[in-house]
Amino acid sequence: MLPMKEQLKALWQLCFHDDPRFVDLYFSTKYTDRNSLALTQDGQPVAALQMLPYPMTYAGQEIPTAYISGACTHPDYRNQGLMRRLLTQAFGQMHADGRLLTTLIPAEPWLFDYYATCGYATTFHRRTRLFHPTSGPTSIGRLSATDRLTPDIVRYIRQALRARPCCIQHDEADLDVILADMRISDGTLYLLHTPTDTLCAVAFAYPADDGSPLIRELLADTPRQGRDLLQAICNTTGLPSLTLSLPATPNAPHAFPLGMARIINAPSMLRLHAATHPETSTVFTLADPLLPANNGTYRLHAGQCTRLAQPTGPTLSIDQLTARLLLPQQPLMSLMLD
Repeated sequence: MLPMKEQLKALWQLCFHDDPRFVDLYFSTKYTDRNSLALTQDGQPVAALQMLPYPMTYAGQEIPTAYISGACTHPDYRNQGLMRRLLTQAFGQMHADGRLLTTLIPAEPWLFDYYATCGYATTFHRRTRLFHPTSGPTSIGRLSATDRLTPDIVRYIRQALRARPCCIQHDEADLDVILADMRISDGTLYLLHTPTDTLCAVAFAYPADDGSPLIRELLADTPRQGRDLLQAICNTTGLPSLTLSLPATPNAPHAFPLGMARIINAPSMLRLHAATHPETSTVFTLADPLLPANNGTYRLHAGQCTRLAQPTGPTLSIDQLTARLLLPQQPLMSLMLD
């Protein structure tokens, strides 16, 4: 019998039909037995998922989260509640591992409703915008393109991501995987340096369905330098426009839902929220049927969060609480190998 890792790899390919090079990359770099869960039937995995650890900036610090990746069920065993069972197990393991949040990107639009039944709230949004170059050269800087990382590039990307107040972070090892995926996908990392050769903007470009570049992430010291980078890309490639994928608020024009989040450790999240919002004064009862450790009545007042012995106040579901804590922060998530 094949090792479990190889069986899960085969299940992934059966369900997702991904490029075999990507599947090999994923299982050689992101997969670990510790972060994987599976349900088996007759010794064979029939449902599986991975819980990939990612830090996230929140309330002025980095908190531990887990990203649900590769959630799939064998076609012969679907509609039997297996994924709900598996997610419930995952929530318990993530809680024991000290994760405060879990995130995911649904593979199909209808899955947003499914994951909502498991306590997830739609908290990450994006929008697309066309960039049209102006006539003439870029005002400053030197453009280059690469599919490899250097210490300077890693340092720049990580600093730019850490500057975002509510954002999933990528460490150097993860950035290496992202660049390896870009090589498989024929993507390009564009760089803009100032005249003094200081890196000031980067753009992650992936081929869209029509072959033109889709800028999936743009990081720049200033908006002007971001525009200069896009202008330089158009000047060099001869493209009349670029499609950008940008962060968005839920009600922004042309916004679409990207990803979801679910609170795993409500007391810890509420303590962080209370400490950074001392003006908040409220009492509510939290109901989380899939993770009872979160259940209870919470009082937030004068920067403190306490649990009360008796239920009182309105009852919130875990997805409602997740939306209330995260949506005002305009959380960001990108480059997740989705």
